[in-house]
Amino acid sequence: RELLEETGFICTRLSFLGSLRLVASRINNTVHFFFAQVAKAEKDRRSNDDNLELVLVTPDQFLKMLLNKKFSDIPSVAAFMLAKLRKLF
Repeated sequence: RELLEETGFICTRLSFLGSLRLVASRINNTVHFFFAQVAKAEKDRRSNDDNLELVLVTPDQFLKMLLNKKFSDIPSVAAFMLAKLRKLF
């Protein structure tokens, strides 16, 4: 439901990627990562949050963004790499 509200996409399959600790040396927290396969967008179902911008990119475009320092969110990079290692895209 959250995916639909935030992005307008309907999830058709959810795969558990794994769990990682973000900063094991400083804080005791674990992040659980999932990969959502989506069927189609239902834009009219998306929430009207002005602070949220949905940007769709291919895996190759995402890697270029990382290399060009256009994206730097560590949990997202970890999720991307886990999905890539599991050959989900």
